[in-house]
Amino acid sequence: MRWPTAAVDRRTLLIGGGAGVGLIIAFAAWPRRGGSPLRGAAGEQVFGPYLRIAGNGRVTVAVPQAETGQGAWTGLAQIAADELGAEWDQVAVEPAPLAPGYANRLVGGTRLTAQSSSIRAFEAPMREAAAMARALLCQVAAERLNVAASECDAQGSFVASGGRRIGFGELADAAASSRAPASAALRRGVLAGKSLPRLDLPAKSDGSLRFAGDVRLPGLRFASLRIAPPRGKVTGFDRFAAEANGARIVPHERWIAAVAETTWAASRALAAAAPRFTGPADADTPAIEQALIVALEGPMANVVERGDYDAAVAGKRPLAATYSIAPTPHLSLEPPSVTVRLSSDRLEVWVATIAPDLARAAAAKAAGIGEGQVTLYPMPVGDGGGGAINGELIAIAIAVARAVKAPVCLTMPAATAQNHESCRPPLAARISALADPAGGLASWHGRFAGAAGLDAALAQARGEAVPEFVARGGVPPYSAASMRIEVGSAYTLVFLAVILPVLWALQALAATLQKRYGT
Repeated sequence: MRWPTAAVDRRTLLIGGGAGVGLIIAFAAWPRRGGSPLRGAAGEQVFGPYLRIAGNGRVTVAVPQAETGQGAWTGLAQIAADELGAEWDQVAVEPAPLAPGYANRLVGGTRLTAQSSSIRAFEAPMREAAAMARALLCQVAAERLNVAASECDAQGSFVASGGRRIGFGELADAAASSRAPASAALRRGVLAGKSLPRLDLPAKSDGSLRFAGDVRLPGLRFASLRIAPPRGKVTGFDRFAAEANGARIVPHERWIAAVAETTWAASRALAAAAPRFTGPADADTPAIEQALIVALEGPMANVVERGDYDAAVAGKRPLAATYSIAPTPHLSLEPPSVTVRLSSDRLEVWVATIAPDLARAAAAKAAGIGEGQVTLYPMPVGDGGGGAINGELIAIAIAVARAVKAPVCLTMPAATAQNHESCRPPLAARISALADPAGGLASWHGRFAGAAGLDAALAQARGEAVPEFVARGGVPPYSAASMRIEVGSAYTLVFLAVILPVLWALQALAATLQKRYGT
């Protein structure tokens, strides 16, 4: 059987032993160290890159995608459980470890949660992994029941044949030492299409789900942060006032952090320091609108040409309208947080991120060490922006931890986070259409001007050139005899006016909040 991810064959399908991972729903047992793609705790066996089965029958599904509230953990676990034949209340999830083979083939060829791709990218490999595990369990059960493997079926976390059944937990050890079959047939089980309880909701409801800001380590210090506006610098602060509040100030030309015994104390000290910055004070809305107009009126790349559009509209007046979408903030519920622990040759990072491989690369670069010396724990994401890559925040946390010579949990105050959040880029579109005598569409013309958003962030994280704007979804689902779709990029002006200095119009509010409440 061909495994489309993690390059698993018969020799590497079953990986047993190793340190216990235990990141089940509430992340109760951590930190952990990287190693083989998937490890089993005592009494557990590993089946491929996605599944573990314990002696008590519990099935743990390792999910490569981030849980940002969209239900990826539950959806992918349901797919695996359906194919395996597991009882739903016996299924748990954990983030897949950072290892080669978990890349999202639909989005950028890296491990990335974006563009509604989680199910589309991982349904097939999840099903194939579960089908192989089911075949192994049925193979062992058939030997014990003295029947053919084809006479066995797996449902409800049991393998049954002729009224007799054996639980998954009883079969896992023997199945793990068996030779994998050359292939395993896929099927539709009893969980497909059902509305099942989400795996993450109980822990989210009772507060036991841990986020990056909930990490607690021996000797941990807490830091609060203010960052200068884009292209700005820190020009001054009151060190005496801050340290009188029991905190240590860690300054930088681009940012200033206060470190204390609690996040509240650090935030109060930072407010007392009253840092001053240079840089833009407001987002330039007129500049944004002008950039879109210029791009909309200027030359564009013709990305779709169907039929003879010019002939279709010659001498006619198509209906036309111009539309625009403003820059949209994510208005995150979770303030960005990152926890780091740095030793002489090792760095551990706990962070919410939709791109853990890129986040680890950013951490290694900031620490000046190899990626193999960095262990990154991809935490649940409560940030409406998806956690992005958080490379800058990770780098700042590492610098602060080095300065205070202790593990640090760095949390950006909500007002500061809002001012520095990257918006979804704006868009301007001019659409024209011509009806035919039968009431259908004779022609359709779309001109789109905008700026790359996620694609730009990923390119910057990799040190690559910013890509051109791509109007995904620009081709309508309508049937038209002739069609022309054109795209123009307003990236340079829009990026400088929006993506970097997002929402600096809230600076006065942020200053007021920090002065009054220290947050």
